[in-house]
Formats: sequence, structure tokens, C-alpha cells
Amino acid sequence: MRTPAATGTAEPGRARAEPSIAAAIRPQARRRARLSNSISPLRATRLSRLRPMPWRALARAGALRLSLRWRSLQGGARFKFGEVVRGLKGSISVPLIALAISVVMPDVPRAATVADVVASDVFQLPLSSWAPHCLGFGSQWRYCNGVALRACPNGAVWLHTGVDIKAVAGQGVMAAADGVIAGYIIDPQFHGGVLIRHRTSFGVVLTQYWHVWLGAGFGVGSRVSRGQTFANVASMGDRTHFHFAVFRGDFESNAWRGALPPTACSGSPAFPYRFVDPNAFLQAHLQRQPELLSQVEAARQRIRAVLGWLLGLI
Repeated sequence: MRTPAATGTAEPGRARAEPSIAAAIRPQARRRARLSNSISPLRATRLSRLRPMPWRALARAGALRLSLRWRSLQGGARFKFGEVVRGLKGSISVPLIALAISVVMPDVPRAATVADVVASDVFQLPLSSWAPHCLGFGSQWRYCNGVALRACPNGAVWLHTGVDIKAVAGQGVMAAADGVIAGYIIDPQFHGGVLIRHRTSFGVVLTQYWHVWLGAGFGVGSRVSRGQTFANVASMGDRTHFHFAVFRGDFESNAWRGALPPTACSGSPAFPYRFVDPNAFLQAHLQRQPELLSQVEAARQRIRAVLGWLLGLI
């Protein structure tokens, strides 16, 4: 029985879309070409385009399809590769190996990802110890004894934009990441405040440090490195502590705020505005190069195992 020929023209180097997956393979040379090009996540899509596609999503959509001679196999993440390879009669193609690896392997960090992690996106804790004091992110802005520091005319107590950390006077304060000191002010009640500007791959970030004194040799415009001590915790008597906040945006007056109203009042924007939970932010951007490298090495080992198994079936 003769199978109708495919319609349409193909671009150079691209397989033609066929109306039937089970189309007969005629010339020997074309059979080899079809075996290399017909393995695709979607019809008329070359295997070279499979890599950037999340295979789990394709599997859930039922889009992963293997086209073999006179039959097709379709399914999710569990292909019987032995059956597929036997269907090729001992001739295993590079696209089949690549497809097997893409289906068997979980998502693996790229080498570029590992390199990027050690650049400007890495942050760290600014103190050597990190025990919480009285207030956390979003807490009502009150002294430890419960007295409110500020409220709106309607009585709504302002909310804390950062976290307060237990500290001792004179304790060294480190830059949370590479950056430039963008501002330094002194408040009669809260002592020194510092803003450090960081350029990251996801935009400008300001880290806020309150109740500190800037160290000798540092000022606005000074460049600091992650982990470099640039200030010391100021003494506030029995209220001595360290305040740290993260502002997702560039320098502006609101970036100094230690608290914001729950709804806009007194000319101030509503909490959280551009502030984010500093503990969650730090946790998400701690240096993870060793972890990523171990994942890459584990992925290499799994690839070797899959390749060895496939090649053993030839």
C-alpha cells in the first residue's frame, strides 16, 4: 500500500512535516535521515529544539512522540528504550541518545548558572550571629515593652520594614553583597543609618543598616565587598540591636524607612512598598556554588550511566 507523500516544502536542514506518523520509509538513505529527524517533541520540530523545552510539561501534554518505522510510540516520561532501540534494528542514532537523556535526566543546572551564582547576585548575613530581637518583617513597630513608635491618625500602628537582630555595641557590621555606599544619615534617636546599593542581574537592590556607626575610611561613594566590615553596631543601652532591611529598587527617600503604615497615611506609602522579607531574600541568594557543582557532577554520573546502558543495547 502506498502512503501519500508529504505536502509542503521544507527549509534547508529541516525535516518535512508528514500527515501520517506511520508513513512508510522508502529509500535506505531517506530512512536514516528520517530516523534522525523524526524524533521530536512536536510534529515538524527538530530534536535540536527539544533541549530548551521542559520535558515534564511536554509529557503531561502528551506531546512527546517517537516516530519509528511503521509505528509510533507516544507517552510521558516512561519510555521503554529497549523496545525503541530494538525497533531501530541495532542502529542507534545520536538524536535517540539525546532524547533518552532528556527524558531520564531531571533539570540540571547549566554551567553558566553556576558561574552566575558567584557574581553580583550572591548575598550573605551582615552579622556573624543572627538571633532575632523583638521585631521581624511586618511586625507592628513597637518597643519590646509594647509601646508603639508610630501610628496613623486612625490609630493603625506602622509595620516594620526589616528585621531586628540581637547585637552588642561595637560588633562589626559587614556588607551583605558587593556594592557602593549610597547614603549615610544620623538620627538622634536611632543613630546611624546606611544604604548600600547593589547591581544584580534582577535589578538594583538597596540594603539598609540601622543603629550603626560608619567605620573610619568609609563614606558615601565608598565601594564595599561582600563580607567586608564597614560599620559597627551603635550603643542604645538596653535597647541595643541591629536593624536590617532589603529594598527592591533604586535610591529614594522611602528607602530609609524603618517602618511604613499598613495603609497609606501621613504622606507615606503603604507597607511593604518595595521592601521584601530580608530573611527570605538572604536565604534565596546565599552562595550555593558547592551545591550547584554537586548537582552538576551527579548529573554527569547519571548521563554516563544512561549512555552506557543505551550503547550496551547496540
